[in-house]
Amino acid sequence: MPRPRLLSRLLLLAVLLGTLWVLFERRAEPDWFCAAAASPEAYEDTWFYTLQEGPDGWLLRHADLQSAAAPSPEALAGLVQLNRALNARGVTLLIAAQAPRGVALPEGSVEGYSPSRALQDYRAFKAALVEAGVLTADLGTVAADMPGFFFRRDHHWTPEGARASAAAVAELIRATPTYATLEPQAYTTERVAQEAQVGSYGEAVGRACGQPPPAEPLTRYETRPQTPSGAPSEALFATTSTPPIALAGTSNSARDDLNFAGFLAQETGLEVLNVSAVGGGPETALDTFLRSETFAASPPPFLVWEFATLFDVPSEGTFYRQLVPSVAGACSVADSVRRVRRRAAPELTLFEDAPAASFLYLEASDLSLVAFEVAVTYEDGRTERVAIERPTRARNDGRFFLGLEGALGRLSLTLPEATGGELEARLCP
Repeated sequence: MPRPRLLSRLLLLAVLLGTLWVLFERRAEPDWFCAAAASPEAYEDTWFYTLQEGPDGWLLRHADLQSAAAPSPEALAGLVQLNRALNARGVTLLIAAQAPRGVALPEGSVEGYSPSRALQDYRAFKAALVEAGVLTADLGTVAADMPGFFFRRDHHWTPEGARASAAAVAELIRATPTYATLEPQAYTTERVAQEAQVGSYGEAVGRACGQPPPAEPLTRYETRPQTPSGAPSEALFATTSTPPIALAGTSNSARDDLNFAGFLAQETGLEVLNVSAVGGGPETALDTFLRSETFAASPPPFLVWEFATLFDVPSEGTFYRQLVPSVAGACSVADSVRRVRRRAAPELTLFEDAPAASFLYLEASDLSLVAFEVAVTYEDGRTERVAIERPTRARNDGRFFLGLEGALGRLSLTLPEATGGELEARLCP
């Protein structure tokens, strides 16, 4: 008789243990993601539209689960022109395009989404850029193979992901003929702090639910050049020229606590000029740097353009029509085909019956001018109206460029009513 009693006790113990395990599992599930967080109405910024729970505490927006779209023919054509213009000034362009966050998820962890398929699409995206002649790092494979590449509740890569990405970009740089002509210096990277962040997604959920998720660890690193014994560190780069690498990227590059620029310097042994911008998408930092006096005076041997593939390569023809001429820079008054100076007015004619020129250079004294329209009538009868609008996060220096396509019958501007000051316009050969 004792045997049945023992069996019943064991069965009861098993039931109790099972109940405790279920309660433990339920307690382990996140209780910070509420129903409101899954609703589009919960977000003031539609950039997070909308968040959903992923595996193991991940938060995901819809763009994280999309594939990298193939660059459009317009984007590839613009990139080819940009690359040629940069090469003509001795600059090698390298693209560091971050893969969608979903490639780092376990296969089958999100219903209807395949990380391996997304990685294939990213590789096709990269291959199209390479075929267009632009050096492009394979950051998709790096993200898929490396645990901890991304934060789970933030849209950025982690400092460790930034380090791995810098290594992939540096490998391309070191393989170029230009790199062999430079003199690398030694850098040292040290861990300087252990911090924590709730993350951009975590903060959004916290606003929607009244309770943020747990913070994630963030190890802060700092990179410094090694100095010869007895030499001050600034002596290594006592030069007035632009550093060998210019980094024009998004907040992945701009944030000091992610240290992408520092890791890139360590991996290449080259000083990095970080001109990246927070919240400006893929265009802002690149546009601002290429029309800067720094670039005009001393173009760097390498230009790293970092952005996330959720933005994709900019494809608007107007973007490249402004960007490509800015690489050449403003022509001098003496070299210009024609030059005029006018007081600002809502409707302003600048040129009539002008010879063919490569591009228009426009300089406005009123720095509030960030959006206007250019109307062009070519000598052969073609007409076009081009809307110029500077990104809100871009530094406005009053300098504008626009590529042209032949001899001009007439070129005029439509300016905001409040525009004041003077404008100088030059047709550059």
